[in-house]
Amino acid sequence: MNTTASYLATPQRLTCGPESWCRRVALPAGKLNYPGAMAEHRVLAPTPPPDGKLKGPASYFPSIEKNYGEPIQHWLDLVADQLDSHSHMEVVSWLKSEYGMGHGHANAIVAYVKAKLAG
Repeated sequence: MNTTASYLATPQRLTCGPESWCRRVALPAGKLNYPGAMAEHRVLAPTPPPDGKLKGPASYFPSIEKNYGEPIQHWLDLVADQLDSHSHMEVVSWLKSEYGMGHGHANAIVAYVKAKLAG
């Protein structure tokens, strides 16, 4: 899986191989639509309500964090980037193939981001 060091001045991606070797790969200038790039229109993770029960697609978020080992903000950032140039179902398919995410979890993240971006 590729991860991004967002603190770097030059966009880079950390590429890791099968034997735990990693190397930094500089990304082309102006090409920020890659997994891990932060979208200009960031969608923030929801704040749990006083009763602690998230509603709608966000109700999947605790399970997504547990099953895939990343905070929900990580997934929201990835999806917001991808929705700039891909359809809902293309992004769902990408999450499933690239990260092994289940359809329901992938669809919940994409639906949440799309709803927030729509205003």
